[in-house]
Amino acid sequence: MFGAKSRRQLKCVQTDPAPSAERISVILPVLNEEQRIAACLDGVIAQSEEVQEILVVDRGFTDATRGIVARYKERDTRVSWLDASPIDVNWTG
Repeated sequence: MFGAKSRRQLKCVQTDPAPSAERISVILPVLNEEQRIAACLDGVIAQSEEVQEILVVDRGFTDATRGIVARYKERDTRVSWLDASPIDVNWTG
């Protein structure tokens, strides 16, 4: 498929200083959770320092959820958000 000139050698490089340590990402898909998002983030942050990332997935905020998450993001670098397409009004999952 590839000619000899286009082949590349890939090296595996160990970048994790502690390969046995658990790395945890918490993904929170939310939609208009201004009444609950602060308590949720407080709980996740308090649980463990092993949490490497807290990703809030924006499913079309129309309330103050984004502002609340932004305040947490300023205080804790593990908190971030991902803009996702709004969910369909008929979605029930």
